[in-house]
Amino acid sequence: MTESHHARLELIFYNLLSKIGDDSKRPGLEKTPLLAARAFSDLTKGYEQEPAVILRRERCGASTYRGMIEVPNISFVSLCEHTFLPFLGAVNISYEPQVFITGAGAFGQVIDAYAKRLQLQENLTAQIADVIFGVLEPKWVKVEIQARHCCMNGQELRTQVTCGSRE
Repeated sequence: MTESHHARLELIFYNLLSKIGDDSKRPGLEKTPLLAARAFSDLTKGYEQEPAVILRRERCGASTYRGMIEVPNISFVSLCEHTFLPFLGAVNISYEPQVFITGAGAFGQVIDAYAKRLQLQENLTAQIADVIFGVLEPKWVKVEIQARHCCMNGQELRTQVTCGSRE
């Protein structure tokens, strides 16, 4: 993210504080526009990453390995594209290699690249499955996501939602 883009984000958060009726100059809020801009930049850095390139770079031949590979419980945080509120959880990946395999760390990078965009859980699930299928060329792939959505139940982290299994 460029410095001018970051400065514009800072101004947006500065103006937001004013629009909600708070004073960005009051004690405790002086650095809020800067910190919020940094946080938002981090939560949206996935737009600068290409998951297929990450996975292609990290893959290696499956050689003689046969059987299912499971990579469970890969944590993520994303922002809901409808509310900008976070949803967070874990991704479970299972696949049976045919051509390529990769290390678990590559899956974490791919998930982060997609999750660090404005998202819906269902789309995130499909994007991860599609890139794994396209780059690793497995016999099959299954991606499941369990997440807690701040935009549900009065914007509280009370409800756990499980959806978006893709095979």
